[in-house]
Amino acid sequence: VYVELPREFERKHMVLELQQSVYGLKQSPLNFYRHLRQGLESRGFTKSAHDDCLFNNGEVIVLFWVDDCIFYSNTNSAIDKLIDNLKEEFLLEKEEDMAGFLGLDIRHLKDGKTITLTQVGLINRILKACGMEDSNPKSTPAEITPIGKDLDGDPCKEKWDYRSIVGMMLYLAGTSRPDISYSVHQCARFSHSPKHSHEIAVKHIARCLKGTRDKGLIMKPNMVNNLQFNLYADADFAGLFASEDKLDPICAKSRTGILLTLGNVPIFWSSKLQTEISMSTLEAEYIALSSGMRELVAARGLMFELSKQMKFDQIKLSNVSKAWEDNTGAQNLANSKGPLMTSRTKHIGIKYHWFRSKIIDGEIEIERITTDLQKADIFTKCSSKGDFEAKRKLVMGW
Repeated sequence: VYVELPREFERKHMVLELQQSVYGLKQSPLNFYRHLRQGLESRGFTKSAHDDCLFNNGEVIVLFWVDDCIFYSNTNSAIDKLIDNLKEEFLLEKEEDMAGFLGLDIRHLKDGKTITLTQVGLINRILKACGMEDSNPKSTPAEITPIGKDLDGDPCKEKWDYRSIVGMMLYLAGTSRPDISYSVHQCARFSHSPKHSHEIAVKHIARCLKGTRDKGLIMKPNMVNNLQFNLYADADFAGLFASEDKLDPICAKSRTGILLTLGNVPIFWSSKLQTEISMSTLEAEYIALSSGMRELVAARGLMFELSKQMKFDQIKLSNVSKAWEDNTGAQNLANSKGPLMTSRTKHIGIKYHWFRSKIIDGEIEIERITTDLQKADIFTKCSSKGDFEAKRKLVMGW
């Protein structure tokens, strides 16, 4: 990497070559990761086979997000010993607890079993950036009808930066507010060329956040019998067909919604358009199920990798995971022990059939769930106030 000489130090036809990483360069995060990884591995840590940012030495688990680290151990002394050792090589600022980690307000309730994740500060920043501190709240984050490109619509009129606001909302949706994931992803699709109609959609989300700024994710693990993974997968077949130009292939794409829980606590969720066009509801649902299986299989591998140290064997970490599907055809296709190729499904092929071996081996069971209990439904569409609030309570606990 070459840079110009600082002012007052310029020399004709001369530049500087950087010998080490500088804060702000796109290479800097990767350089820091390599430096931290080398420091941990030299101290006996091993990188997880399922997460490049998780390291374990059998006594302490280290998980980091760029340069923010979490240390887990069964004893505080092991963490203190490791931090003292790392201070010989790294400049560390030690926090006493998890409060405020990555902007999250993490609180343990008095019952000793419930944790809440909220981000009031970030929501206030969003409202201030949009100039909507005094706006009237909305009960849902989006209209029922999806938004399209609106190529002939009015250009942007707001003074605020569309991409900056959407970026903050994406972070919020991915950490403590899964209920706005679908709405925010709709707006993020048009970050390259937003119209005024898209600004209105962003303001709609902001109004919903204003009325629920003190709300977040309520985490209350259910471990009565065992600690089990549950996957909820749903799809909205060709949901954009009424919103996009009929000559644009995008209008025929379906949306995938995924929710992965552990002990009834949401640990991963996603709302996004499928990469190819499905030709039936069954195919759209099966693609969503297959996409969710990728997250489930990886999470299972990571959890069994850490279960011994975290003593999950004491609370019976379940060897069987459940995948809940509200489409009977997709469920039957996944559970079928007959031929993979039929007249209606032969085009789906190996790309989406890969997880069937996990079902045959008994690691994952796919079961039927009614649409009103399908938690992933909130990631594929925005429905009426009553239905939205019912699904939000299933996912977030309020």
